[in-house]
Amino acid sequence: MSMPPPSRSLGSGLDFSHIKYGDKAKRFAAQSTLAREILIQKLQAFQEIKALIKITFSERDRSSAAIWIDARSSPVKLLDSAPADNAEPSFELSWPPEKFEDLRDGREDPQTAVMMSAGSGGSKGNLPLAIRFADLITPDPTEPPQTADQLDLNELPKPTEDIDQVKRDLRKWGYGLLKNALTTEQVAILKKGAQEQAAGERKAGVATFDGGPKKPNQRIWNLFNKGEEFLDLLNHPLIDEVVPWYLGCDNPLLWSYSVNIARPGGLPQVLHWDQGIMGHGRAKAVALNISWLLCDFHEKNGGTRIFPGSHDKNVRPRNVFSS
Repeated sequence: MSMPPPSRSLGSGLDFSHIKYGDKAKRFAAQSTLAREILIQKLQAFQEIKALIKITFSERDRSSAAIWIDARSSPVKLLDSAPADNAEPSFELSWPPEKFEDLRDGREDPQTAVMMSAGSGGSKGNLPLAIRFADLITPDPTEPPQTADQLDLNELPKPTEDIDQVKRDLRKWGYGLLKNALTTEQVAILKKGAQEQAAGERKAGVATFDGGPKKPNQRIWNLFNKGEEFLDLLNHPLIDEVVPWYLGCDNPLLWSYSVNIARPGGLPQVLHWDQGIMGHGRAKAVALNISWLLCDFHEKNGGTRIFPGSHDKNVRPRNVFSS
């Protein structure tokens, strides 16, 4: 990895420009060699994806010549130039060489690695296939999650006022449904506050929109300073009952507090888990989401899609863009 060069000193006595820690070019070359060795070690595992892959090791001010992995047939080959048939790659990766070491050692989540670099052009082409490629570099590649026809739907969580049952459902299925958490009047108060805040942000030109290219959906961020009703909601006893118990800490942090208004024409989000950036494996929960449903959730209006029981298993859909 490489950061921008430091600026000149603004005062006297704190000039560090004469200090050098190693040779960046040599370090990059050594890390690129290691990344190549990792790919060679994993090479035959890539038969699964049956793809042509173009890889460039790069950081801020330097890059290597591209290498190619031809996994279209067996055995898989690593090439120092484009294949003789000049076929287009299924996807291209332009990553710092350390990324491959982090994947191999389980410090990096494959989906995060691909998606976080896609915006800057570091990942291009068939991204679901690129995610699986990165997955195959990890110590324990994921399996597909169970599909609906593999589950006994009668066993899945049902709305209940029994908080102990909600906790049991959380442990087993990764989610629980608390019935009558809010009264009809409380739902109306919160919905009114959300709609008024959304209208105000649109009028002020500071609203956030998402949901695909047309961006029909609206997000309201940082609710803790956007109305007394949102502060009052934080006093709900469900939070104190469930969050410290599930996360195993007495002082959890409120890391996100927002409204999501889904409107017609929106596209589904990429399938994900919110602690994916923590790296390989997720048996230990570091976050817990609580959704307050101010309207009925169902497939047609953008309800949240989940894979029951996937919270503590090493699974990932093969196409994270699929709805």
